Amino acid sequence: MLIAEGNGYGHASRLSLLATYFKEPIITFYKGVEFCKKEGIPYIDIGTPYYIDDENVALKLNINGMKRWFKPLLLKNLVDMAKEKDVIIGDTSLLALVIGKIAKKPVIGIFSDVYSNTFIPSFINPISKKTIAAVLNMFDSLLIPDFPPPYSISSLNLQLKKARFIGPMVKPIRQVKHNIPLVVSAGGNGIEVKRIKDLGLRFISQYDVKNIRQYYKHAKGILTHGGHTTIMEGIYYAKPLLFFVNKKYKERLNNSVKAESLGIGRIVSLESLPMAIDEIDFMKKRVLWFSKWARRFNPVKDVEDEISKFV
Repeated sequence: MLIAEGNGYGHASRLSLLATYFKEPIITFYKGVEFCKKEGIPYIDIGTPYYIDDENVALKLNINGMKRWFKPLLLKNLVDMAKEKDVIIGDTSLLALVIGKIAKKPVIGIFSDVYSNTFIPSFINPISKKTIAAVLNMFDSLLIPDFPPPYSISSLNLQLKKARFIGPMVKPIRQVKHNIPLVVSAGGNGIEVKRIKDLGLRFISQYDVKNIRQYYKHAKGILTHGGHTTIMEGIYYAKPLLFFVNKKYKERLNNSVKAESLGIGRIVSLESLPMAIDEIDFMKKRVLWFSKWARRFNPVKDVEDEISKFV
C-alpha cells in the first residue's frame, strides 16, 4: 500500500517507481493527484485537508478537505485496504503511520526532510524536534532517497540515527529534444518566470509545456526552487542546478546550500542569473560524476529487501 504526501509533485514522483513496479495505486491528494494524472499513474484521491502557500511559506487548512478526512468511513476504507496488504509505505506521510498501526501492519517511511521545521515557529523547535523523533521511532523502517553521507543533498534536514540511504528515486521518462539552454522548474505561482522573462533569457518553464520533466536531458542547466526531488532529477540527467530559493523555506534552502557546497549548483539572485548560467559549464564535470553514481543505486530493490524483513 502506497501513501504519498500531496503537497508538491515530489512525494508522488518518488513513489511512482514503486507504483509501477508493484502495480499499486498511490493514495494521495492535491498536487500528488495532479502528478499522477499527468503521468498516467493509478491513484486514489483522498481529498485535500491542507496545502502549502509557497510564497508566504505557510500551511493553509482546507475546511472541506478536513471534513472529508475526519469522516470515519474514509479511515475505515483505508484501514480495510491496509489489512489486505503485507506492508504500508508512506512518503512523508503520517497518515501511513496511523493506518499501519490501526491495521497492525509494518510501516516503511520514506523521508528527505524531518528536521528543517519549515512551518514551525522557532520558539517551539526544541519541543517539535523531540516530538518528531518520537514519531519517527514508531516507523518500522526509515528510508532516505538520497546519496549516503557526506554526499546527501538532504543532510541539513536529517538527524536520523537509524535510516537506510537508498539513492535517488527517479523514474526515467521519455525526453524531448530541444535547443533551449535553461529549464525552469520552480513550481509556485509563476512569479520567478515573469521576472526571468524580463531579462531576455532563453528558457522553457512548466508553464510552456505539459511536463517540464521531459525537457531536462537536453537543457544546459535547470533552475529550480530547491525541492529535493527536482534536485535528484537534475542530478540523474547530469544537469548543473541553479536555485531561486525563498529563504523562509528552510528545507529548500538547506538543500540548495548543500548542493552548492558539493559543487553541483549555485544559489542565485535575479541579478546574478546571467553570470550563473555562464558558470554552468564549470559545474558540468562534478554533476556528471554524481549522475553516474545516481544510476548505480537500485532503490526499488532496496525497498523490496526492506519489505522482505516483514513478510
